[in-house]
Amino acid sequence: MKKITHILLFAMLFLAFVPGQAQKGKKVIESSERRAPDWVNGLEKNYIIIVGTGTTLEDAKQDALLRIKEKIIRAVAENVQFESQMDRKEEMLNNISNYAETYESTTKTQATDVSFVKGIALNKAEEFYWEKVKDKSTDKVTAHYHVKYPFSSIELKKLVMAFEKKDRELTEQLNSILNEVPTMNSVERMEGAIKELQQLQERFMGPRKDQAATGVSRIITRLKSITIHPEVNRLGLIEYSLRVGDQTIKASKKPRVLNPNQCATIKTVQPTESGWKIKYDPQYCYEDPNNLIRVMHNIRHNRLQHDFHFNINAEKVEIYMHSDILVNAETVTDTAAKDITFTFNIASKYESPFTIESIVLKYDNLAPISFNNINRTFSGKGEHELKLELDKELEIDKYSSNKESMVNGMIYYKGKESGERDTYKLYKHNITTNF
Repeated sequence: MKKITHILLFAMLFLAFVPGQAQKGKKVIESSERRAPDWVNGLEKNYIIIVGTGTTLEDAKQDALLRIKEKIIRAVAENVQFESQMDRKEEMLNNISNYAETYESTTKTQATDVSFVKGIALNKAEEFYWEKVKDKSTDKVTAHYHVKYPFSSIELKKLVMAFEKKDRELTEQLNSILNEVPTMNSVERMEGAIKELQQLQERFMGPRKDQAATGVSRIITRLKSITIHPEVNRLGLIEYSLRVGDQTIKASKKPRVLNPNQCATIKTVQPTESGWKIKYDPQYCYEDPNNLIRVMHNIRHNRLQHDFHFNINAEKVEIYMHSDILVNAETVTDTAAKDITFTFNIASKYESPFTIESIVLKYDNLAPISFNNINRTFSGKGEHELKLELDKELEIDKYSSNKESMVNGMIYYKGKESGERDTYKLYKHNITTNF
């Protein structure tokens, strides 16, 4: 089958470029020589002999150059072991002409990268002859440009070797990209790989063309699978990464960041080692469930968007006390109370966590009671019970609520998220003792 294929191709290619015999009713009105050289319209070993035609001499010269290139490319196509024998047999059984055209087209595409083909020029021709022929019946003038171009079997072999080398390089490039697809961790790399594979699709035919197309589909699926993965979402600060499953994906193009209700000011949008960091100022925002920062990445085949909702009170801390301070002594004598526990019911206005650091209770004309280094953390809106044990005795006739039913003082606390410290002042706050 291979031998028959080459014979048919050679016959087709040869006949395609043998110029037709001069027809009656035509007259040479101008030529480069008095008579046409013997090599015109002939065949000669180690030479390509062609004729280009056109309405002008310049058009004919350009046509001649094109025909030389096409004939060299066809010669390469006949001599390159390009696809598997089975693929070629299938093409031959279906359509010999289609096979030849596809084979030539693919070879021509790849041959443009071979320096020898790029170097083809008419100034390298060994001989040329041109003439202008007039059709007597129509007075139409046609220019013919004959060229005798040197092209030996050695030069053909060099070109075939160069072509096959380029073909191997392209195959290696294809395999390298396909092997890389599952671990591609950059949006720009994926988009670039799609372009590379699409270019390879144009160069290849057969299985490798299908492999390149499959590679494009796999990368597009990977791009479509990218999601925004939130990592930090605190008031004024957002950090996130782009991911495909557990894999982090880089994107060098800065995202578009918006605040739809326009109450917050976007301060900075900066890349991090794993993704992006956004800082914003919500100082002009009111309490609204629709407060959010919208992040968008315009990625080819995937328009990513994620809304990071924020609560302007997310880090706000405000505490107060309405209930009495309860003082319970486990041991009570005629004069003293021992093993005493103070209970404070501290209410929080917001959900934010806070830490009670210390409490000082001040009595009129009595020594204050202090609780230092408490460092108890509470979170959530509503009341939180704080029990503190006193490490000393209290005199009943001085500290009993029957004697002193109100107390002043301070509760020192700080917001856990913001780290800001504040003080809640007790003024004539009710205190109840069991002694």
